[in-house]
Amino acid sequence: MFNQFLLESDKEKNIVFPKYYFGDDQDKVIQGFSKVNLFIGPNNSGKSMFIRELFIRLLKTDDLLGFGHNDNHIKVKSIPKEIIDEIATNALDILENNVSNSTSISKLSNLKSTYQDTMVSKPKSYLNESEIYNLHTFLISSISDIAKVESGKGENFIRYQHTPPAIQHVEETLNKSLLKFIKIDCLENSYITYIPAFRTLKKFVKKENIEDEDSFKPSGFKYKYIDEFILRERVLRNYYVNADSAGSWQYLIPENRVFSGEDIFDRVVDLYSSGHLGIEKINHFQEFLSVNFFNAKKVNIYAPTKNKQRKELHVKIGEAPDLPISYLGDGIQSIILLTFPLFEIKEDKHYVFIEEPENHLHPKLQRVFLETLLSFPNIQVFITTHSNHFLDISLQNSDKVSIYSFQKQEKEGYGMFHVNNISSPCNNILDILGVRNSSVLLANCTIWVEGISDKTYFRKYLKLYYEEHTDKPIFKEDLHYSFLEYSGDNISHWSFENKEELDKNEQLKTNANSISNRILLIADRDVGKEEKHEKLQEVLDDNYYPLECLEIENLLSPSILKKTLEKYRKKGSNDEIQDFEYDDYKNKPISEFILSKINKYNLKKLVSEKSKKIYDKRFFAKEATVSMEKWNDLSEEAQTLTKKIYEFIKKNNR
Repeated sequence: MFNQFLLESDKEKNIVFPKYYFGDDQDKVIQGFSKVNLFIGPNNSGKSMFIRELFIRLLKTDDLLGFGHNDNHIKVKSIPKEIIDEIATNALDILENNVSNSTSISKLSNLKSTYQDTMVSKPKSYLNESEIYNLHTFLISSISDIAKVESGKGENFIRYQHTPPAIQHVEETLNKSLLKFIKIDCLENSYITYIPAFRTLKKFVKKENIEDEDSFKPSGFKYKYIDEFILRERVLRNYYVNADSAGSWQYLIPENRVFSGEDIFDRVVDLYSSGHLGIEKINHFQEFLSVNFFNAKKVNIYAPTKNKQRKELHVKIGEAPDLPISYLGDGIQSIILLTFPLFEIKEDKHYVFIEEPENHLHPKLQRVFLETLLSFPNIQVFITTHSNHFLDISLQNSDKVSIYSFQKQEKEGYGMFHVNNISSPCNNILDILGVRNSSVLLANCTIWVEGISDKTYFRKYLKLYYEEHTDKPIFKEDLHYSFLEYSGDNISHWSFENKEELDKNEQLKTNANSISNRILLIADRDVGKEEKHEKLQEVLDDNYYPLECLEIENLLSPSILKKTLEKYRKKGSNDEIQDFEYDDYKNKPISEFILSKINKYNLKKLVSEKSKKIYDKRFFAKEATVSMEKWNDLSEEAQTLTKKIYEFIKKNNR
């Protein structure tokens, strides 16, 4: 699997990467490739051009010069260290003769010193290819830093525009001299597929003036199926053709590496005729479709050969009659087209390049598609997309999915495409995709609590629940759910009814549904405010939970409350805390109960004499949760409420 790529041009092989640079340092090495790589950006930001050039570069480069790699892709071979040292030393000597800025000279001195230390630290008389690659990356990065200083452009520096020619020559020399020693075996036993934005499983037709067995007559017209791959031909001519001076042209890549869906009939026939391995692939594909899209009904895909010219797959689902595959919905056809190559090339390493797979796909199908990609062990995928729905799964699988933003920038009249690796979720992703906050909830549901201390308790309760129930899925805060603090009586300023159902008084309140339409509201019992509870229960129904006890602190079990009070007892105090039962304090103000169990003069600052309330509920909650080590440390109601919170989160993340 590739993890980085050097954006070098190769005119002899019709490969051009002059306009792209990566990251804030405007580097020519794009880094951080994962199993699945999403390329996002507005129209005309360079995504599609980049993915097509990456695809052709992979196909046309024999030794994959410029592709970074994982160690298991390296053909381990030793190169004498003296050869590498001679190349690097000569390059640095040339560089020394072409820098004049005092800062550059200092940076070069540090570079040479670090380089010497690196070579001395390697006791062997040879370097393997991984060591050469790391050395090359270090040298190029350091020289680029020097070029930035020498250019005098400061923050406006564009590496491949402003790098002085002499320094650029040094970089090119290092690229050619060092990278030639690196041979990567990624293409061995592998396959490469490009799926364009123009794709279909439907057969094209044309009007015919003759009648034969291959024609049919919808609405009185005579039509004939076209047994040519029109979309594939269009893609090849648009992007992968080379014309000579005489006007003749030839394709730059093998035609079958572009999968537009039009030749799926022939591919299925080939699998059926290739023996048990091919039939096994078809069976796995049919099972995948059955489980994910047809409620486990048996799915059969076959290629009828009675009409040799028509060449259209048929599908039979359960007990229904078999039909041409074009009778299925566009979304199902699209998912079949996108996933078929994965099963077809299942046993080999497979590099797949896909343009805008979200076309015709419902958000649920988009998630199924991305989950399917992640389930295949031998593939690496590069995708251009405008879909925000892929983010849902990608953020949950950040170790397997990388997101790159593409933006076109004009600097000094020079058009450049800027590529950035978005390493953590941020609102900027939605901005790049053109998604408004009103169309995407940043968390799938919200849990409304009275204050900060409530969040402290519930976070600990959920943690203990996960530890006790190891078979349960773990949900992430601020992705699957979020807490929202409404500060007690301030809940009266919120309305939880649908906007069209609000009366005049309610319309003056802030509508909670404008923030989230999936709300679980938890409230203290608040004796004397039964009318408030009844109103919220009526509107929110099962998504409203008034505590059975008085306040959040009353949820603490006797053992945890006693341990917490022990932490507040002054040193040297002989005032022992007697055992007590949960019912002793369930419906009492917790501060009054505390003072009934231990003399206030033997307590550290805990309860206010004036308000008779706990001074710092947040710190008290912290001390209490530290004492909780296992699920059974929670009171019965705390466990019940935690289960309700978990089921609410689970329900809203299906």
